[in-house]
Amino acid sequence: MDVNGTRFHLLYGPDDWGLCSIEHDGGPTRLADLWNPAPDEHPSPALEWDGEQNVLRLAREAPLFRRSARGDAPIAIEARRGAGRDRYGNWYWINPERDGVRFLPGGARQSVSFWRAADRGADCAVAGGDGFTASAPVLPQTLHLQGLAVTSRHYLAVGDVTEHGLLIFDLHAGGAPLLLRWPVDVPFTPWDLAPTPDGGLLVLDRDHRAYWALDANFRLLAD
Repeated sequence: MDVNGTRFHLLYGPDDWGLCSIEHDGGPTRLADLWNPAPDEHPSPALEWDGEQNVLRLAREAPLFRRSARGDAPIAIEARRGAGRDRYGNWYWINPERDGVRFLPGGARQSVSFWRAADRGADCAVAGGDGFTASAPVLPQTLHLQGLAVTSRHYLAVGDVTEHGLLIFDLHAGGAPLLLRWPVDVPFTPWDLAPTPDGGLLVLDRDHRAYWALDANFRLLAD
């Protein structure tokens, strides 16, 4: 009892608090029994002892994230497209139509179109003049892009299933992409791309169960 006539009972440390009881599974249970369960028991105490701060507090719970909402179908692996981030915090990813790349600058909240297959017409302008007339190259109406990565040398590589190769964007210099096409008689269907620490690139071909390793200059390293 203190000078004001108030009665106190001091609980000090986990041993004292462990003697207290709470309602658990329909009856009173000592905290010590909840903190030190038997091997065949898996209790979920509402209170826990924090040994670092020497306090009793509500038990922490690990957040659980459901993979999908009830009734939603699982995401098909074919929906995977590809995304990457450069050294400046800018994000790039293949758009839902798979014919272009979206771009989100670092710190921004709204993405913009970085490049689309339709932009290739402007990259390949037809030169006119007396005597000779250049014809526009025959280009597919659309592309099927799959897999994307940004290399450590600041190149953006995008798998081009339609053109049987890779589109290489120089993010420093800008401009139109370079098409790195595989030989026609070589099976190649890019699925996913990953940068390597030396500036190179790995290309996974899921359809043919193979991967390709390229160096920093996009030259083939091995069969």
